[in-house]
Amino acid sequence: MSTFWFSPDNRRPPGFDAAHGAVVGRDMSEVKNHKPIAGDISYIDITNLDAAERRKSILAFRRRCGQTAWGVADPSGQIDDPASVFFLGACDYLGPMVFKHGVDKARARDVRTYAQSRLECESLRPSGAPLCAPDAAVTGGGAVASAFGGWKSVRPGVVYPFYFLFIAASAQMNLKTRLGEAGYIAFRDRLRAQIQQVLAEADPLLWMETDTTAVYLIPSVPRNASHAIVACLKLLLNTPIFGYERLGLPFPIAFTCAVHHGPTEFAVPGKTGTIVSDAVNFIFHLGAKCAQAGRLTLSSEVDRTSIPASLRELFVDAGAFEGRTLIHSRRFGAI
Repeated sequence: MSTFWFSPDNRRPPGFDAAHGAVVGRDMSEVKNHKPIAGDISYIDITNLDAAERRKSILAFRRRCGQTAWGVADPSGQIDDPASVFFLGACDYLGPMVFKHGVDKARARDVRTYAQSRLECESLRPSGAPLCAPDAAVTGGGAVASAFGGWKSVRPGVVYPFYFLFIAASAQMNLKTRLGEAGYIAFRDRLRAQIQQVLAEADPLLWMETDTTAVYLIPSVPRNASHAIVACLKLLLNTPIFGYERLGLPFPIAFTCAVHHGPTEFAVPGKTGTIVSDAVNFIFHLGAKCAQAGRLTLSSEVDRTSIPASLRELFVDAGAFEGRTLIHSRRFGAI
């Protein structure tokens, strides 16, 4: 399994070579002779290409890679909608924040797992049937109004990239003990409805739920992620009012929020019991073991450009967890 890097200057993200093993750097002029084999992954750097050149280069690169995995490197953030490269068939996108913060072995492993799953899905679909969007979904330049076609367009059994949003509610005493069985069921129903309303602009799907936590899928589109981040910050800022007025609780409550991004096979809610995914495991670990009440925690897989520029100063470094660097929001006040 080799990793190929086509670039005008051979500049790669920090840690990339160590994470991927031996990396073969090549000049852009050599793309036309590229012949990867099964297990290889190839990257093309689109630095200094205008929209027309970018589209032409990416589609040509896709043809050269054939049935092998490929990705796009975008050090300066020229692509307006990074999710669109996945709809063109890419298995990875390396944006400005990756070039700033680097790549670790966990990320490299996730990319290869996603690539393998995607290629397996490709081999099983009928000839000529598109896995994602057609070539019309070009990168950059606002060529598509939305890269997400609605949850009805997401097919079970197919691997997609998503943002995963973990939300948990807690109080100083166990909520079920404090509210009683019937009161707790009513509370969960109110909470589910209110959170769905708070997140409405992010187009969330309540995907997995336990007695104390919920994981929502958010479309892998930057503006949806931005809406989710803003909604979580508002929820944390307004937690006292939210708990008393919208949930009808006579005591203080706290929320823990965390966001991760990665690939997973999709299954409809209620039928997710057989899902095996590093991304799903990580969001549950992050939310349950690391994220703090009263804060929004973001993994390094969440592109920092998803945070509105005016709100970025609200986030501070939160160290590392399970091989990924984290940031989290400042506290708005103890509950």
